[in-house]
Amino acid sequence: MKKLKSLKLISEDQVEEMIANDPDNPELTDDELASMRPFAVVFPDLAAKMKKGRIRLPRKKPHQ
Repeated sequence: MKKLKSLKLISEDQVEEMIANDPDNPELTDDELASMRPFAVVFPDLAAKMKKGRIRLPRKKPHQ
């Protein structure tokens, strides 16, 4: 993997070129951006649980 430079040290044109040359993460189109919905609308039950603080990730090793 190529080490990235600080974005402060490269020009906007270089950033645009890096975006264009990344096949795994293409820039979103205007239609894709317009079709996006908020997380709470797409997953209302999960969003409500997260807001209440009731989501717990499983532990790799239980405490002893």
